[in-house]
Amino acid sequence: MIEDFRYFVNKQKFETLNKKEEFTLRGEKSLTAFYKNFTQISPLRIYATELYLNHVPFENKFLKGFVDRIEKNTDGTFELYDYKTGSAKSKNKITDGADYEHYLNQLRFYKFAFELLNPNTKVAKAGIIFAEDSDKNYYITLTEEDNEIIKNKIKFVYENIDKMNFNPPEKSEKTCQYCTYKQICTLNLF
Repeated sequence: MIEDFRYFVNKQKFETLNKKEEFTLRGEKSLTAFYKNFTQISPLRIYATELYLNHVPFENKFLKGFVDRIEKNTDGTFELYDYKTGSAKSKNKITDGADYEHYLNQLRFYKFAFELLNPNTKVAKAGIIFAEDSDKNYYITLTEEDNEIIKNKIKFVYENIDKMNFNPPEKSEKTCQYCTYKQICTLNLF
């Protein structure tokens, strides 16, 4: 696993040799620490990895997303997981109104979109896997109330986009670079 990681790192471009070495050390440390957790999951449970949720129909619009890992339980329910790098975020920061509410909304969105695409399925659990701090992973059982919360958030975003009424929270060339709406954005970074 470490050899494969090094092989793919060597194919990547980095700004500096120090950045490459830093990335390599972080990756090797994370893989070594996470490996024992990952091997405890039966391969038979893995339903999909890196699943692209594309053209999810929602009120005459389409949604899309990308789920890192999906597991199928013996009772037919599913579990959805997203991987994050960097330090773990505390559970009280992954809640409505907190600093990392977007992590919670991301899990809500995955559940909602996955169940829309697969109407006879049920997502029983979702989680954030902190690859570099995996003993502090975040797990949650999402409900129909969570589906309603994310539906309302999606509607709000689409209504504002339709009215051309949206403003990014801050200027960020890195974030804005790939934005679909950069041509009409009020920040006009490009």
